[in-house]
Amino acid sequence: MPNTLNKYVKFVRGSKTAFENLGTRKDNDTLYFIYGENDSSGELYLGSRLIRGGISSAGKLSDLSDIVLNEVKTNQVLTYNEEQKKWVN
Repeated sequence: MPNTLNKYVKFVRGSKTAFENLGTRKDNDTLYFIYGENDSSGELYLGSRLIRGGISSAGKLSDLSDIVLNEVKTNQVLTYNEEQKKWVN
């Protein structure tokens, strides 16, 4: 009797065009790391299901879109500002 609990996930990296060209042939047991040629971010899919979009490689806090830093000083902490919907120092 085969053991159906042992499933493996395959990883594939590719362009948005190649991913779109797969159409309905996307494998549900494959993680697809998708990016555009000139993009600094990408998307992660499990089969055709988007797991995470806009994955970015920020090198510093100021690169993140939901953080506002003004006159940063020693020992400050980030707090969430509900009105701005952003993290502020």
